[in-house]
Amino acid sequence: MTQRLSTQRIAFIGIILALAAAMEVVFMFLPSLPQGGRISLSLIPIFVLAYKEGPWVGMLGGALFGVINLMLSGFQLYGVWQSLFLDYVFAFGLAGAAGFIFAANKQNVFVFMGGILAGSFLRFLMHYLSGVLLFGAFAPEGTPAALYSLLYNGSYMVPSALLMVLVGALFFDRLKALNSPSDRM
Repeated sequence: MTQRLSTQRIAFIGIILALAAAMEVVFMFLPSLPQGGRISLSLIPIFVLAYKEGPWVGMLGGALFGVINLMLSGFQLYGVWQSLFLDYVFAFGLAGAAGFIFAANKQNVFVFMGGILAGSFLRFLMHYLSGVLLFGAFAPEGTPAALYSLLYNGSYMVPSALLMVLVGALFFDRLKALNSPSDRM
């Protein structure tokens, strides 16, 4: 089945992206790690998009949010242009793949929580690969790049994922209402 991007769907994606950007701006008041990354809940709207519209639209929204996130950070690529793809477009885009898990059972809060964890893990995986491949030089002397990237990216991704699971579980009943038959696009 082909999924069309109707005007209503495009408007919904725009609202989700604006909400995610606003949440990211709020979380910018928290300290950031030296090469980027901070605890944030700004992916919650992307997970809502993936839940409501499916994984492909979720990945599109996530990739677009990755570019917006890069702009909000002041285009800080830390001297490595490949980071644009691994740390922004692919990382945030793959978070939207949580929609594959959400599709299994949109009425189950545990499936929703699992989708958030899976999407967060895919995002973490991209940041981890970026750390190993592009930022290994930042590792303290004697520390393998793989270990450094695991600890560095895990230090903000694990708390973010757990917070998003908690927030997602708290608001899941409201989210189910978005998926009602009267709300189909």
